[in-house]
Amino acid sequence: MTDEIYWQIRKLMTEEGAWNGAIQMQVYTTEEYISEFGNKMSDELKKLLRANVGRMQSYLDDRILEPIGA
Repeated sequence: MTDEIYWQIRKLMTEEGAWNGAIQMQVYTTEEYISEFGNKMSDELKKLLRANVGRMQSYLDDRILEPIGA
């Protein structure tokens, strides 16, 4: 995933309030996450997640919740 895609996903998740489902993550795959919280997401965000993120839990742990470069 490029830095541009990473920042675009992060920006959209913030703007669309998609972080709420991530705070108490109970789903792990991207499709499960979209199924559970997709009603709060734009089609653009769903498309970016499907194309670039394999497991939401891994993405959140590695790229969002943990500081980059830590």
